[in-house]
Amino acid sequence: MSKVNRYEIKVCGITHQSAEIDCLEVDYIGHIFWPKSLRYAKAALAKELSGLSNAKRIGIFVNASLKEIKQSVHEFKLDGVQLHGTEPASFLAELKISIPELILFKAVSVDNHTPLDELAHFEGLADRLVFDTKGALPGGNGFHFDWNQLEQYQSSVPFLLSGGIGPEDLTAISTFIQTVNHPQFSGVDLNSRFELGPGIKDIQKLANFVEAFYTL
Repeated sequence: MSKVNRYEIKVCGITHQSAEIDCLEVDYIGHIFWPKSLRYAKAALAKELSGLSNAKRIGIFVNASLKEIKQSVHEFKLDGVQLHGTEPASFLAELKISIPELILFKAVSVDNHTPLDELAHFEGLADRLVFDTKGALPGGNGFHFDWNQLEQYQSSVPFLLSGGIGPEDLTAISTFIQTVNHPQFSGVDLNSRFELGPGIKDIQKLANFVEAFYTL
């Protein structure tokens, strides 16, 4: 598979398919460390620690302590962390100081009232923002927010588009790229819409999407 465009793909909610998904040449593989998630990976992840040749491992945490995150980064050989709760910029700063080499993602839950023009406090701290749909759960709610809202986003931090992206959304993503043409758009974050069941990805659906996305 040849990666033609400049955009990234993160596949999240992985419990036991790391090697298969890594073969798709995605950029990031996300493992959820929030115990309430149906895709909670910690118990199964010990068997998934063989090296990946393409993707970076990202651990997803929801309002976890600095100690818990640091332990998990070390134990599970994580390349990065995604903070998916209400963590303030000061917490990102602490994490950045504690593990300077860590790739740091910060999720932002978006609805019609989210002040997307007021996110400059994450500059110099987050390597990526992940714009997800605000819903009943911190993530994995399975539906879109209005992507046109991202025209309001003015920060210099690159972002991933998340929230209910499925196999049928390639045309909508292409339209977003062409019409909004946001300079900080970095790629997409895929999860529940590519599943056969919680934490079990349909590898063929992912492969078809990845191949098409990389040629947009």
